[in-house]
Amino acid sequence: MSKKIDFFKYYGIILINERVDFVKVLNITKEELKNLKRMPLDESIYNTESKLFLINKGDVESNGYFNEAKVFKSINYKKGNYFGNKLNTLHLLIDNKDKIGIEKLVMPEKLITVDGTIEGFVMPYVENYNLGLVLQSKLSRRHKIDYMKQIGGILRDIKDVRENRLKKDFYINDLHAGNLIVDNKDEVNVVDVDSFKIGDVRPFKSMYLDQISLIHLYPHKYRLQNDRITPTEDTDLLCYTMIILDMLSMTKTHLLDQREFFEYLNYLEEKGVNKKFVGSVRKLFSKYKNSNPEQYLDDLIYGEKDVSYDSFCKVKKR
Repeated sequence: MSKKIDFFKYYGIILINERVDFVKVLNITKEELKNLKRMPLDESIYNTESKLFLINKGDVESNGYFNEAKVFKSINYKKGNYFGNKLNTLHLLIDNKDKIGIEKLVMPEKLITVDGTIEGFVMPYVENYNLGLVLQSKLSRRHKIDYMKQIGGILRDIKDVRENRLKKDFYINDLHAGNLIVDNKDEVNVVDVDSFKIGDVRPFKSMYLDQISLIHLYPHKYRLQNDRITPTEDTDLLCYTMIILDMLSMTKTHLLDQREFFEYLNYLEEKGVNKKFVGSVRKLFSKYKNSNPEQYLDDLIYGEKDVSYDSFCKVKKR
């Protein structure tokens, strides 16, 4: 059944400037949770902080809320600033859902408590393929580029919301292919929205931002504080550019060491990849503001040349 929960009574100090009095939540029992179907994730999908469960009609007593299938995302780590920031993010997303209004964001709808204890949240179920797996497939580059263009469109929509509707920080933060899904209309959707940067709440996890050591050479550009990066438009563009680069290379280029990474960029130029695109990748690791690579995507289709990291390694061995 739906109810309201007093965040100050439940959690204590809330870490945002505006007062959060109540948020709608849905309570389920331990027995209902035990009977939910766990949604498996491919081992290649980056996910360290949650489990996903499918909730179908009849699985949970909800006065009709679960007439359509939903996904329950549990929160594994429920302590300290991390949990407080997560709850604040969820509250702001739920509270501003209509104002945000981007169809391709799979938004949280309600918090879930299990016998009165906050355990996670529920969001719509979207039949999908994970984009991370799609990009590793033999699908044509032209088709993959279309997905990259859709991501660019989502980033434009987010910028519009940030500047014209919310009037506050609103960034994807943990943008990578594993947090993007392709629905049965062949359209890209963003999941893991609870990792967004919204308002004054500061998120913790981001795959690219946590794992690319070169970022730390530019603390002013990436607003590095106490070894943590503040999400901005520059960080979203960095993540978007790295998704495109990973698509071309068919590997996780952000895990390459610095020398290997820049040698691979040289290889792309030698193979005739658009120099402005390669330049936008180099700009990520400079003092200059990042540029949107979307404008170069059509040029990356030409000839569908093999510019994979494997082909680069073969050339190096000769």
